[in-house]
Amino acid sequence: MKITTSCKNCVFAKLNNDIQKSCSLNRPEKLGIEKIVDGSFELKRYCNTFRPIEWVHRLPFEKSLNLEN
Repeated sequence: MKITTSCKNCVFAKLNNDIQKSCSLNRPEKLGIEKIVDGSFELKRYCNTFRPIEWVHRLPFEKSLNLEN
């Protein structure tokens, strides 16, 4: 069984015209990009830093200002 992670809808994915160009945590460089699916990276391994937008809404305001920390 092959494990991959899609960056689609991750708050750390950096987009340009709805196409992912990078990740603010540099996870694709660390985990490797398998391919690009629907404009988002698909990583070769499980990414334990994937966070959906709902995660940001649950953070205190101060913490939501700098998600990478």
